[in-house]
Amino acid sequence: MTTKNKGGRNFYLNEDNSIYVKSNHNEVNSGVEHFKQLKIDPKTIRDSTLSQIYKERLRFAEFLKYLMTGKDKLSKEQIVQNLYDHPDGIKHFKYKVNEDSTAN
Repeated sequence: MTTKNKGGRNFYLNEDNSIYVKSNHNEVNSGVEHFKQLKIDPKTIRDSTLSQIYKERLRFAEFLKYLMTGKDKLSKEQIVQNLYDHPDGIKHFKYKVNEDSTAN
């Protein structure tokens, strides 16, 4: 359960593991009751989140590999801009990671 926010946690939230509620006592209580009735297995949520984290780590490793070996060398400023200033983070890069691969 979450309220409106500016943080990056929304990346890990989906309809299977969370709901958005208004930031007030009644909405939060309703959200708690909603999840009590669903009886979601915490391990399922954890495993799903860890899977997402792993995929993002692979994407990041692929990006770092590109920075170290790629033909198009980026300046430090471009790297910082690409990593931190884009609203989609590193997702906007054209470099894709095969989800079945492992980072070396």
